Amino acid sequence: MNKSGPDPYSLPILSALQNKPMYQGTVDKATVQKRRAKNKAARRA
Repeated sequence: MNKSGPDPYSLPILSALQNKPMYQGTVDKATVQKRRAKNKAARRA
C-alpha cells in the first residue's frame, strides 16, 4: 500500500507534538543554555 500522506490516526499525534511549549520558544535563552550544559555534563558522567 503506497500512501501519499499521513493517515488520520497520525495527524492528531503530529499536531500534539508540534504544539508542545518546549518547541515554541517559551523559555528564555539563558535557561536553555543552562539546561543544555547540565544535560551535557550529565551525559559525560
